[in-house]
Amino acid sequence: MAILESGDSARYWKTVTDEFWEQANKPWLDAAIKRGDSFRLVSNPADDLATYVTRRIGNTTEFVLDAQGNQIRSIFGREVDYLLSLGYQILPDGTVVIL
Repeated sequence: MAILESGDSARYWKTVTDEFWEQANKPWLDAAIKRGDSFRLVSNPADDLATYVTRRIGNTTEFVLDAQGNQIRSIFGREVDYLLSLGYQILPDGTVVIL
């Protein structure tokens, strides 16, 4: 991808997460919701390292920031936001989403 080759990793991650969300994850979630499927989260929705895009630099994990200096929501973070916006709840153990 030309964006990544240019060294603009923040723009790359923003583009990738936007495109993947719109073309794959959101349609998949919408279809699962329409079928009445249950959801089980395998990552902790309260963990910023799971809900935002990160990168490893040496032994350090850092958040990828967009051009405005904001953290970029990960696909998982977008899934959590979307389900909550539709009235789903996350159980106290943070693993299961229910209506």
